[in-house]
Amino acid sequence: MARKNPHRAELDKLQAELAAPAAGRPGRAAKPDAGDAGRDRGVAHSQDHARDHGEEHPGNHPVDLATMLHDFEDTLSDAAEDAEDIVISHPLAAVAAAFLLGLVIGRVVGRS
Repeated sequence: MARKNPHRAELDKLQAELAAPAAGRPGRAAKPDAGDAGRDRGVAHSQDHARDHGEEHPGNHPVDLATMLHDFEDTLSDAAEDAEDIVISHPLAAVAAAFLLGLVIGRVVGRS
């Protein structure tokens, strides 16, 4: 026996809201805040679903690969700088951690 989903009306309303242009949405800021990251993943998932099923989605736009690679490069550079700062401030702990990591990797590879 099929039951009616009690959340279907709310989901349909949210889908219609997402389909509306961003300028028409009240209370939306120009830049997304940190809380928008989860919503962005949901929108990306719905866009993937729409693309896979041949449906048109108003939020579809080409992804700029160069921009994504540049952002990734910046993130890696920041992480490398942070790691360098940690090694400079705690050299003995860094050498000990690297030694232990080498032992663990050697054990794992040696068992294969």
